[in-house]
Amino acid sequence: FLYILIIALDANFRQKNRHRSTTYEDVCLSPGWSYFVEHSDYLAHVSRYANQEEISTCAAFQSMLQANAKNTKGLAASGVGGTTCARHEMWRPNGIGDLQRGERYCNMDYILVSSLLTVIGLWVITSYDIACQFFKNFTARVAGLPERLKLSVSRLDALIPKAHIGYHGLNCQSFFSFNFTRGVGRTDGEGIERSWGWLNKAVPSVKEMGPSDRQETLDDFCEYANWRKTVGLVDLLLRRMLEALKEAYQHEADFNSFYSSLKKEHPQEVQQWEAELLAWEADNTKPCPYMNLQPTKTVNAVRLDLLRREEGELIIGPMPNKDSSPTSFIMLGMEIEGLQQAIRTEFPPEVKLHTLAEANQVEKRSTLRKKIRRLRDMQAIHMPSLYQYIALEEDDLACKPEDVVLHLPSQLATDVRAKVCESALLSTEEALREAEAFEALENLRHHLRTRMFANKYKIKNVTGQRANTRAQTWQKTIDNRAIASKHRYRHARASLLALRGPGEWESTLRILNDTDVRALNERAMTSQEKVDWESVRRAAGIMEEELEGVSMQDGDWLEEGHRTLSWIWFFVGAGELEKNAGMQEGTSIKRPCKDFRNNGLEKEGTGFEIMLENWRFRKQCPSADF
Repeated sequence: FLYILIIALDANFRQKNRHRSTTYEDVCLSPGWSYFVEHSDYLAHVSRYANQEEISTCAAFQSMLQANAKNTKGLAASGVGGTTCARHEMWRPNGIGDLQRGERYCNMDYILVSSLLTVIGLWVITSYDIACQFFKNFTARVAGLPERLKLSVSRLDALIPKAHIGYHGLNCQSFFSFNFTRGVGRTDGEGIERSWGWLNKAVPSVKEMGPSDRQETLDDFCEYANWRKTVGLVDLLLRRMLEALKEAYQHEADFNSFYSSLKKEHPQEVQQWEAELLAWEADNTKPCPYMNLQPTKTVNAVRLDLLRREEGELIIGPMPNKDSSPTSFIMLGMEIEGLQQAIRTEFPPEVKLHTLAEANQVEKRSTLRKKIRRLRDMQAIHMPSLYQYIALEEDDLACKPEDVVLHLPSQLATDVRAKVCESALLSTEEALREAEAFEALENLRHHLRTRMFANKYKIKNVTGQRANTRAQTWQKTIDNRAIASKHRYRHARASLLALRGPGEWESTLRILNDTDVRALNERAMTSQEKVDWESVRRAAGIMEEELEGVSMQDGDWLEEGHRTLSWIWFFVGAGELEKNAGMQEGTSIKRPCKDFRNNGLEKEGTGFEIMLENWRFRKQCPSADF
C-alpha cells in the first residue's frame, strides 16, 4: 500500500477565461511543458466530442448539469479541470486543462490520462466526485485517445471523496468509499478542493488575460504551490504521523474490546462475517458487507402497505369515506401525538414566555385543536360506541390541547377496547406502532451519531466565547432531537405492549432507560456522577431534560474492557441473535467498519514512519539520486 498513487480529479468553474478581441498570435512559451496539457492536441481531441451528452444515473450533481449547460457565451474557457496527488496535495505534471463547455468526459479523460503518462506499473486510485458514472465506460473512452496517451498502470480503481459521497446512493457509498478501501489510510480525497481554494485567488487577474499568458501564470502559481508544499512536507508528515499513531492506539483498544466480546459470545457468526468480508474484497460483485440488506421498517412503508390493502378491499366491499379509512385515522392520531410532544417541549410550563413566544404558542394550540376536532369526527365513524364510556367533548374542553387524551385503541382499557374497536382497527394501529418504534430507534441512533461527531468537532475546532456559544446552541438542538426520539420510542412501545401484550418481540424492542441513550463513544454515568450532576442542575436552576451519556476521555480507555455498549446499537437482544437477521446485519456492518477505521490508522502511521525514514536518509546522503 505504500506505493499506491492516489490521484484527485476535479473541475473548477471559477477559473474562467474570456474571449479576447485582439487578432495577434498569442504564443505560449511552454506548451505542455509544465502543469497544463499541450493545448493544440488537447483541442483536437475535444473537438471530436463537441456534441457528446453525458447523463447521470446516480445523484444529480452540479458537474453533470454544468456539462450540458449552454452558458458559455463570451468565454474561451468555462473553467479548468485538474489533478493533484490526493495524499500530498501537489499538482500533477500535464494535469490541468481548460474546459470549453462544462465538465465533459472527453476533457477529463484527456487530463487524467495525460497526468499519468509518467506512471508505470503502479496501482493508481482516482478520487472523483462523480467516479460512479465517470468510470463506467472509461476503458472504452481511453481507447479513443491519441496514440501517445496510453495508460501503463498495473491497476486503476476509483473512489469518491468523503465530503461528496453522502450525496450518492447507498450502492455508491459502499463501493466507492475511502473508509472501506484498504491501503488508503486516512486520505479523504478532498485535497484538490483546498488547492482550488488557494489557486482561485488568481481568478480576477487571469480571467482577463490571453490564453497563453493565463496558462503560464497558472503554471507559475502551481509551481509555487508545489514548492511551498515540498518545503513544509517534513513538518506536515510528522504532525500527521503523531496524530495517526495516537488515534490508532485509541481505536485499536475500542475495536479489540468490541471484537473479543462479540467473538466470545458468537464465534460462528463472526467467522461467517469475516469470510464474507474477505470474499467481497476479492470480488466486489459479491454481496457487500457494508450494506444493510435488511430494510428498516418505517411508518411510511407500513402505511403504504395498509393503504394498498384497503384499496384492494374496495373491489369486494362498500365504498367507505376515503378520508376515514382506519389507516388515515390512526395516522392522524399519531401526527397529533407528535404535535402535542413538540408543544410540551417547546413551551415548558415552568418557563415564562415573552409576547412573541406566547403568540406562537397560541397559534400552534389553535392548529392542534382543529386537528383534534377532525380526529373526533373520524373517531365517531371507527369507534362509534366510545361515547357510551367516555365523555370526549368535556375532556377536550377541560384541558390544554397538548394534554388532551386522544383515546386511540392503544390508550383504552382492555375491556373497553374489546367492545368499541374492530379487529381491523386494532391490527392497523399495531402495525403502525411497531413501525413507529423501529423508526424512532433508528432516528435515535442517527442523532446520537451526530452528537458524537459534533462533540469531537467542537473539541478540536471551536475556540472563543462567541464560537462556543453557537456550538452549544446546535449541540442542544441535536440533544433535543435525540430526546424527542427517545420519548417517541417509549410511547410507541407502550402502545404496542397494550395492543399485543407481552411476548418474544420485547427482546427486540426493549425497555429504553435513560442510561441506554448514549453514543458509541460514551459511557453511562456512575451513581456518584448522577448525584453530583443533579446537584449542579438544581443549583443552576436547570429544569430541561438532558442526555446522561459521558464522553470517553483518553484516560477512560484504560477501562475499555469493562465498558458495555448500549443495547440500542444492536437491533435485538443477545438471546435473539440466532433468530433475528437484523441483529446480525447491524453488528456485522459495525464490526468491519471498526476494523477498517483501525486498519486505516495503522497504515497511516506505518506509511508516515517509512516516509520520514526516507527523508532522514536523503538528508544523510544529499548526493544520492532518488
